[in-house]
Amino acid sequence: MLSDSDSKLLEYTYGAFFGGGPQMTYNYRPGMITYGGGGFGGRFGGRGFGGGMPSYASLQNATDSAGKNWAYLATEANYRWLKDFESKNLLVPIVGDFAGPKAIRSVAEYLKSHHAVVSAFYTSNVEQYLFMQSDDWSRYYKNVSMLPLDGNSMFIRSIGGGRGYAMPARPAAQQAFLGGRLPSVTCSMLDLVKAFNDGKIMQYSDVIAMSR
Repeated sequence: MLSDSDSKLLEYTYGAFFGGGPQMTYNYRPGMITYGGGGFGGRFGGRGFGGGMPSYASLQNATDSAGKNWAYLATEANYRWLKDFESKNLLVPIVGDFAGPKAIRSVAEYLKSHHAVVSAFYTSNVEQYLFMQSDDWSRYYKNVSMLPLDGNSMFIRSIGGGRGYAMPARPAAQQAFLGGRLPSVTCSMLDLVKAFNDGKIMQYSDVIAMSR
């Protein structure tokens, strides 16, 4: 049974999608008025929220460097695949601390017991903050090392400029679209775990240096 706080959070979330519509961005707040047509960040009336953040519509229309749109709303087939995936209860949300003793380790135990291997781990920019919190980053990578991995296991992370971290070279067209904000990069999970165990990961810039 959902708690009162869970119900209020769901109401807030659904309200954001209803109120923001396809022009909703990360900075949307209930009561803000959206207008304008599907640009990179969309536009908001009121106090000028948006800040260059991509809108939901722009994310659904974005393509990779080869011009392919991978979004779940890009095609009817994509949408139906994800709908079927969720209908079979195969999308399992896990709330936990990356550096904690339970969440990632429990996933590792489950995958090993089912002879499964991690194919991708999307970290967004969470690792950056783990390096700002004592030795959380070290405990996090120790947890990651417990996951069943192979040569195809990849980290997908978002990194941004302006914090002293050099971003990997990217095509000019992608740089123009990203506007310098949180481009996505990949990194071999096996290679990073090995580098960590060898004492070669000591700061966030070491992680970024391994990303492409």
